Amino acid sequence: MSKRSSSIAAPQVEPPKKQRLVDRESEAQQVIAAESTVDETPKAKVLIPTEAERAKIRKFPLLAFTAPYEGGEFYYERECYDEYYHLVSKELVSGATKGPDGLVGRDCVTVSGTPGIGKSVFYAYFFVVQNQVNKLSVAAVGKEPVYYGSDQASRQLLQEASLEAVQWKETEEEGVTDKRLLFLCDGSPDMTRRQCVVFTDPNKRWRKVSRKLYCDYYMPLWTLDELQEAATLLNYPISDDLIKARFEKFGGVARECLSLDPVVSKKAERDLTKQMNAIFDPNVLRKLLLEHETSHYLLHYVPEADRAFTVPQLASEFVEEKLQERMLTKSYEQREDLRNLIESWEGA
Repeated sequence: MSKRSSSIAAPQVEPPKKQRLVDRESEAQQVIAAESTVDETPKAKVLIPTEAERAKIRKFPLLAFTAPYEGGEFYYERECYDEYYHLVSKELVSGATKGPDGLVGRDCVTVSGTPGIGKSVFYAYFFVVQNQVNKLSVAAVGKEPVYYGSDQASRQLLQEASLEAVQWKETEEEGVTDKRLLFLCDGSPDMTRRQCVVFTDPNKRWRKVSRKLYCDYYMPLWTLDELQEAATLLNYPISDDLIKARFEKFGGVARECLSLDPVVSKKAERDLTKQMNAIFDPNVLRKLLLEHETSHYLLHYVPEADRAFTVPQLASEFVEEKLQERMLTKSYEQREDLRNLIESWEGA
């Protein structure tokens, strides 16, 4: 029995023995609706999540994002969020170096990973947790910070504090010294700031900056269980079978696997096929493996144990099977070159 079915509430009154709770027609309609349009989906069964499950659902804070979030006003808190929050926080504090104003932490920590796994969602989670602890965080997108506050006093406080942070000055709050403002950036910013965390997809421009700091962390791909539980707790009209089918095709990427718009997954499939068809000889595949940040549908980042380094891997079983099919159309020498290249790369 899947996780979702085990979460369905039992009826209060026992129905007659021959009465069906859900007939096959309604089941079929529900699966079809998930693939066509959300509005046509019939009402889902009432779910009664446990207290631990309810704790995994959080409401988005008022934040600016580089791209709009299409999944609603709530998000699923992955187990890795707490681990990565503490990894980053530790770097900001214990990775301290001597600065003009005394002992300071890392100038900048980058949180990266395969596109589509929810780094912007983690950015929202980090913002909430950080403000509960330190109460002075500013979200930034691009060059200028985005301030939040319903009154002018709050806005002025953040503006003054941000100026001090940019000028590398210590801030004080309620008599506590060494209180520094922390910038949280969704997407790679156009300028670096002292004490900031950048949540971004891998890209060459920002990597030139972050590699000098030696402080990058990579987030993991989603597991199938995570994806199915998230859809259940967020009450998404997507069946477990559909999520599994998407997972087998796209790998552990939430953007495609949990999309409420079927057009998104269809477009992703076309892009995946297009990239696959571009691999016509070993030289093209070798270039792809060496410059994998441009082909995220085919290759994903898998963090190593320290989370600071990654090993690229083929995105899914579907991708691997299609590559094998491509080999069948090549000469014997080309097939051997492709096979050896894939095997040596996967074992690296």
